[in-house]
Amino acid sequence: MFKFNFWPYLVISMIVGSIIASSWTIKIAVTNPVQQSNLFLENYHITDKNINEIIADQLIFNSKYKLDISNLHFSETKIYGNISITENEQVVETEFQTLITRPETTKLDTQIENGTFDFKITKSGRWLIYIKADVQNLTGYYYLELDNRELGDIQVLNPFISHKKIEKIALEKAERIRQLLE
Repeated sequence: MFKFNFWPYLVISMIVGSIIASSWTIKIAVTNPVQQSNLFLENYHITDKNINEIIADQLIFNSKYKLDISNLHFSETKIYGNISITENEQVVETEFQTLITRPETTKLDTQIENGTFDFKITKSGRWLIYIKADVQNLTGYYYLELDNRELGDIQVLNPFISHKKIEKIALEKAERIRQLLE
């Protein structure tokens, strides 16, 4: 009587399955390329090479200057106004490079050179604003995140603080105000 073995078919099906899974993974990777980060408005190779100097400059910059966005206005469909750098509440002459982008694509990138915004928001969702400010020999970097997914509301988020922490800070602030009023 002839005995039938399944293991050769199992090995062949595993090899064919691996080839199909590999080709599918390659196809997905090619159709969805990695989007480069523009946090420091430079190529990531240059950023990696100079990150220690960038961080040192940022610390010195933050100790001397502050970013003033009080004249920057946000609506559901537009960002307008201007930004400035201040030192001891006085506006300092600054060269700005600004990039407004989406986190998932670079197709909607918009460059703003002089710190004066007049940008039309064409799509709801998250928008990132990368700011590079040059004052004399120092360079500072700032990053804002906008979210206009909720109808009639636009939020400016601080990306370095989690949303839960923002809620906790707001509750603590409200509690302190309540205690002061009592």
